[in-house]
Amino acid sequence: GTTNFSGDEGRFEFSEFPDRNSVRQNVTIEPNIGIQYDVGFSRKTAIVEFSTDLPENTTILVKLGSDVADTRRNTLGSSFDLAFSTGPVIDDGRITARLRDAERGSVDAGERVFLFREPIDYTAQANYVAQSDTSGQIDFSYLREGVYSAIWVNDLNRDRRWNPERERAQPFHSKTVEVVQGEERTLGTIYISTPDTVSPRLDGVGLLSD
Repeated sequence: GTTNFSGDEGRFEFSEFPDRNSVRQNVTIEPNIGIQYDVGFSRKTAIVEFSTDLPENTTILVKLGSDVADTRRNTLGSSFDLAFSTGPVIDDGRITARLRDAERGSVDAGERVFLFREPIDYTAQANYVAQSDTSGQIDFSYLREGVYSAIWVNDLNRDRRWNPERERAQPFHSKTVEVVQGEERTLGTIYISTPDTVSPRLDGVGLLSD
């Protein structure tokens, strides 16, 4: 919630020793505007150091993904956002949604939803990425005003880009949603349908006679 931020790092203090590789693999900075960073550690603290200058008058999120784990492989279970602004105001628009598995009803934590800001280009990297928690809830916070569109993507290689040749995707019922400062918008619930790709197996042959 800091405004007029002029520092060059953010720190996350854990109650247990974090698995360092899991932290490195699950730290992102949003929106996706090319901010470079390095991740270092001091005992139970992860230090995200910005290696490029931060843009002026911009709300920035340093996100920890739900797969961040401690050395005993206990994961966060839900993502965490550290938000601050390099200007006098911090954006506070919000979009929520919920995911369900069409067969099981529930979904696993860590399902990824891409959020694109107008002009919308689904072939580009997503501006924002949110992960579901254990209840299937999706939450995009600290958004600036504008028109957005979201899709669920089975992002296999975690590159923030939908590769339709080998990754499944599914849109929400509302194609776009307009974000207004200080207000929450919802995309509702979508049911993810997973195709059955298991090869059939012949268990037996029956001979019928009249």
